[in-house]
Amino acid sequence: MFVIILLIVSLSSYSFATPSSPQKSLNTINTKIKRVATHIKKTKSQRKQVLQQLQSIEVTMGDIIPEINVYKKNIHHQKQIINQLNKKIKRLALKLAIGKSELGKQLQTAYMTGNQSYLKVILNQQQPANFDRMLHYYQYLNQASLKRINVYMQNLVTLKQLQNKANQHMQLLVALQEKQKQQLTVLNLEQQQRQKIIGKLSQEITSQRSDLAMLQHNKSALQNVIDQISIKQFQAKHVITTPNKISSQRPNHFTMPFHRLRKHLPWPTHGDIIAHFGNTIANSNLTYSGILIQAPLGQPVRAISNGHVVFAHWLRGYGLLLIIDHGHGYLTLYGRNQALYVKPGNWVKRGAVIATVGISGGYRKPALYFAIRHHSVALNPMRWCTTSAQS
Repeated sequence: MFVIILLIVSLSSYSFATPSSPQKSLNTINTKIKRVATHIKKTKSQRKQVLQQLQSIEVTMGDIIPEINVYKKNIHHQKQIINQLNKKIKRLALKLAIGKSELGKQLQTAYMTGNQSYLKVILNQQQPANFDRMLHYYQYLNQASLKRINVYMQNLVTLKQLQNKANQHMQLLVALQEKQKQQLTVLNLEQQQRQKIIGKLSQEITSQRSDLAMLQHNKSALQNVIDQISIKQFQAKHVITTPNKISSQRPNHFTMPFHRLRKHLPWPTHGDIIAHFGNTIANSNLTYSGILIQAPLGQPVRAISNGHVVFAHWLRGYGLLLIIDHGHGYLTLYGRNQALYVKPGNWVKRGAVIATVGISGGYRKPALYFAIRHHSVALNPMRWCTTSAQS
């Protein structure tokens, strides 16, 4: 638009130029055209750099978030261990206190009876009837005292071991919390940088024409990826099998063909559908070849059927994108993710968590882009999945 206005102004200037200076006016127009062309080239270069920065940041965020979640789980696990150890320490400390009290009483009794020493009782011939009874009493008292002392000492050793173990887990907990804090700091900085970049992109897209060009480029990029996958499908002609878990090894059991699951497939996540298949994309004459499911940031995204991960990377316009091959030419696409939890080559089972809902691709509100393709032809997910995506 800027180019057209500038050219019109330049041509108007030329129309009112004096006959004696046509070459000068033409040179002026050519100079302005070159200047505009240079500006357009520079703008395109800047936009490319901005998009590369956006890709780098969102990929980094996609890597950091799973790590933070792992730290979170490990921290929770360490806290549970420490709580269990503290309970054991508390019980043992109480046991030691009771044992100490009982041992004290026993030693006091031994001391009191000690006024008549063991040797004195033995040598006392005036009380021969009491000799055998007192001898057994002293033996019992000594054995009981020794036993209580041994138990007390063993409990002390166990208490020390538990305290050392608790301290080790506490040190590990502190280290995990520090690492999590560092990752959260990095994530926060990346999020701030991402907001700046999105602001730059919003300023650059100043007309419907430039917005449409970007949408067309995004659609072409996605179609190129799908076409490449379709070629690989044709070459491989593999049959999808049922995995027990996410794995890089192909499972041994067969599953029902994807096309027979029509109208019986689950939605990949719960939420409100805010853009339906075939709806016109704002500021363009293009239509959605999938649907948009609005959902909370970080909500799990699940595979709708068994399949083989063939693409897991950032793609312009779709952010962190995951594509699963279900065999016989059928693909499912999951875009705008916050983080990806599977890699190309993994086999996934229906219901497995493969990603989390996000805003990658330069978007501001969290949503999942979900699409189904058959030999590159877009299919309406509403005709394949259960009636509602709402929880």
